[in-house]
Amino acid sequence: MFKHIILALGLTFALHIRAQQTVKCITDEYAEQAKQTNPDLVQVERTGFELASSATTAPLQKAVTIRYIPVVFHIIHKNGLENISQAQIMDQIRILNEDFRKKAGTNGGKSTYSVAADMEFEFRLAQYDPNGNKHDGINRIYSTLTDNANNAVKTLSYWNSEKYLNVWVVNTIAAISGTSGIVLGYAQFPFQRGSQPTTDGIVIRADQIGMLGIADKSQAGRTLTHEVGHWIGLYHTFQGGCSGSGDGVSDTPPCASASSGCNKTRNSCNNDNPNQRDMIENYMDYSDGNCLELFTQGQKAFAYTQMQLYRSLIYANNVTYAGIDANGNYLTPPATAFIAPIVFNFENGDPLLNRGFTYNNFNNPSYGWRYTKLAGYNSTASLYIPNFSNPGAVFNTRDGFQTPEIDLFNLNSPFIEFYYAWAQKTFTNFDSLIVLVSSDFGMTEERIFAERGPELATVSPINADFIPTQSQWRKVSISVWKMHRRRNVRFRFEFVNRQGNNVFVDQISISDGSTGLNDELKKEINFNIQPNPMNEEAFISFELKEKKTVKISITDVVGRETEWLTNQELPSGLNKLPLYKGNLKPGIYYLRFEAGEQRFTHKILIN
Repeated sequence: MFKHIILALGLTFALHIRAQQTVKCITDEYAEQAKQTNPDLVQVERTGFELASSATTAPLQKAVTIRYIPVVFHIIHKNGLENISQAQIMDQIRILNEDFRKKAGTNGGKSTYSVAADMEFEFRLAQYDPNGNKHDGINRIYSTLTDNANNAVKTLSYWNSEKYLNVWVVNTIAAISGTSGIVLGYAQFPFQRGSQPTTDGIVIRADQIGMLGIADKSQAGRTLTHEVGHWIGLYHTFQGGCSGSGDGVSDTPPCASASSGCNKTRNSCNNDNPNQRDMIENYMDYSDGNCLELFTQGQKAFAYTQMQLYRSLIYANNVTYAGIDANGNYLTPPATAFIAPIVFNFENGDPLLNRGFTYNNFNNPSYGWRYTKLAGYNSTASLYIPNFSNPGAVFNTRDGFQTPEIDLFNLNSPFIEFYYAWAQKTFTNFDSLIVLVSSDFGMTEERIFAERGPELATVSPINADFIPTQSQWRKVSISVWKMHRRRNVRFRFEFVNRQGNNVFVDQISISDGSTGLNDELKKEINFNIQPNPMNEEAFISFELKEKKTVKISITDVVGRETEWLTNQELPSGLNKLPLYKGNLKPGIYYLRFEAGEQRFTHKILIN
């Protein structure tokens, strides 16, 4: 046997010795505290532990049974860096799925241990709230409880733990009795859910989420992998030391204490037979994040039993609340009420109230985006940030707003156009304005516009409160042809504050670029295709004022790329490229043309 397991006695785990500087996990301490408050939990835990430790395999209903878990992140913040981006959260979801599914080409898939297991858990950012409303699975709550956080943060925002894995993201975590130092996170074991349903979930520092933004790269996003391991019922591999009750799993060798770094020669216990080195690569140890790479088959069986005993309802609800089908694919959401072509101007009041806009003033609420009647393009209203008068502007903080989801299905060649105005205070100010587009509720975003400093400025520097006149606005037109035929497309505007002046945005329109602007761009470069309709061959001609990288592709009517014609630098002057029918079937296609800022589509008919 690998590990001595005591089952006959009451199950009270010896608390392990922790590093003084960093306490990676205080899940055990919170569990002990709960048992002291409710002694009945001792027997509840023991029953689950005995059943789980006697399980040798995880019973499956078929060859592979994926158990999908909807996750909701509650971001508790004071408008500081702890108010992490959705991209950082999505990166964490990626890491969880790589680790729990033993995905090839990742840490989760590289282990050489014969007992390494695909846990068959997958995690999905919740797509519906408990009332069935469409949601992005992220709640942002302003509270000073983000500092030295404990279970009190859970009262600020909680979703039914029968349906979701709740993750509370905070700035710092308070140590608990018997510990000291920097706490990275803690979870609640499954056996606690029956008596503590509204605190069920995980509390974790914001710098332990993913590998982007403010993330601590040394942990590689695996602090949450570790805590989710506790949430599904697993104990530390060093639980009880060499001779204690252990973690209840036979294929994880005993460890005297938590590991650190990545010492692959460590063998702290010699009472196992055969004598094996410590499994420092196990996610339930404390090694560095890039060293961690496996759960075992025994842990899989143990966790499956724990989840069936205490969390089985989440399996019944998860497909619905994660917004996925039985195969884990996100369902197509219902079409939005906002159908393009559409124009958002702000003469009728705050779009937050009457047009479905959302403000993302994460770092700058008092001086973030808001509705104003100070100025507008051909109007008296717009959205703006009063940045000049901000007395405490923090360098590089980000604030944004986003449109509602918009149905672009009727547009052959979708474009977004908007007007903005911004001024530097001095030539040293390099504020940025960024525009991103998403068709999956922010799970992925593409940057379509980004300007900063002098390139962004619409006037010369003004060291006074900037209010634009009619001539101080700039129009931006951007092709978003990748969103062709998409039903739920949203645009997000983000302002990166580098202590410059006020910024204004007005008259956001989403329309079909196949006419109007599209035609203007084609005229600028004398673009032409002859013949059109074409049979076997046609020629594309255009003139460049300077050499540029030109990208040309052909898509079908639903936006699928069928052929790339060119993606290379072409010289200034007249260019003429052949277009061959090849394997294209007769029908309507769209040619996508891109050369720097010149982007448009052109309809082609093939006989």
